[in-house]
Amino acid sequence: MSNRNKIAIGFIAVVLGVAAYVVYSLAIIVSLNAAVASSDLVSIRQYSGSLTKLSCYLWVNPLETAMTSKDKKAFSLLLELGANPHSSGTEGMPIIHRTCMMSDSFWLSEVLKFGADPNLLWATSHTRRPNRPMLIAMRYDNFHLVPILIQGG
Repeated sequence: MSNRNKIAIGFIAVVLGVAAYVVYSLAIIVSLNAAVASSDLVSIRQYSGSLTKLSCYLWVNPLETAMTSKDKKAFSLLLELGANPHSSGTEGMPIIHRTCMMSDSFWLSEVLKFGADPNLLWATSHTRRPNRPMLIAMRYDNFHLVPILIQGG
């Protein structure tokens, strides 16, 4: 077998491995989001080992799903099991910034409790100027969140 064939076979093996990982990750995120949407805390616990590895690039972030369905128990459980409080939602907005859009202070307090950075910069797609969570809170008239952000660092 020539070196050219060996390289081609090696390349194909790598591509197949990456494709398998993407499909596997997609299946995990889809089933985890289904469990979050249905408030199935038992099923959510099954993903405790993989939550730290999951990121949201093309799919809905499980934390975002919990926020959308206003499921505080699922949101807390996801963070407790290792969901990344610095992960982004479907539009690229970090979860901490998204919590500052919500009037209920629970969401922000919870991500801060699990290590979210209250000074995290996010360059919006509109302005390309970095925004901090505090600016988002003020834009949405959630001034009651400002002291929580200050206390968080």
